[in-house]
Amino acid sequence: MTRFSGNTDAAHENDLQSISRAYFSVDAARLRQEILLHIETCWVAEGTPVQISLYHEESDGEREPLGEPIKGTLQDNAFEHKWKVELDRNLLDELTDPVYLWFEAFLEDHPQPIRSQPLLVHRARFSS
Repeated sequence: MTRFSGNTDAAHENDLQSISRAYFSVDAARLRQEILLHIETCWVAEGTPVQISLYHEESDGEREPLGEPIKGTLQDNAFEHKWKVELDRNLLDELTDPVYLWFEAFLEDHPQPIRSQPLLVHRARFSS
């Protein structure tokens, strides 16, 4: 039989570190292809608001946001959003190959955003 040296019916408050990850459903995609943006969490409250911002990296190393942020809430420790890979024609003319995108997910009351893996975007090629 196990013996305890203190009260065993006391409530103990422990802070559990949340675990989160963000990723695209694919590693590479073509323009106008529909893909999924996934966020998975552990130890995060149900219904926590999520905001996703998509970015591309410019030649000088700066990042530039793509479009408006995507908003939603966590359900069953996950969030999933269908997104069509679309880039502005002027932006495509400026960018040189290869084109990589990524997204950052911001969870309410969490200090650090969650960054996804890079997504390689293949441009449509036409032969003459």
